Amino acid sequence: MRHAVVSVLEARGYYVAAAANSSEVGRQLRSFDCGVFSDHLPDGSAISLAGWLLVQRRIRHAVFFGSSKDVDLRLRASNLGTFVGSEQGLHHLERAIAESLSEGVALAVGDVASGYLASAPRSGLRRRP
Repeated sequence: MRHAVVSVLEARGYYVAAAANSSEVGRQLRSFDCGVFSDHLPDGSAISLAGWLLVQRRIRHAVFFGSSKDVDLRLRASNLGTFVGSEQGLHHLERAIAESLSEGVALAVGDVASGYLASAPRSGLRRRP
């Protein structure tokens, strides 16, 4: 799934940085407009990670993508950002990311991207030529 998400974002001209887990996110040196998170991370909670990144102002928006049917998890994710069920497909994920990136940059974490960072036109990062 990670490669599909990265491919879709790159095809749309976004800069994408991927992290397989929360430890790799800590090594990213910049801030992003959007963090895209799998609902399952191998080394912790995507919701906790997104909350921390929001508080630290490392991301402006959070988008969660996953197959969890856990209503509580989906509700907690929705309280921080947007939750897109994997059953809705990549088109809905792409739309949620585009809405978050209307002004700028994105990060992704987990198996979706396992964590991704993407950058949109008006951010410090620019679309690829």
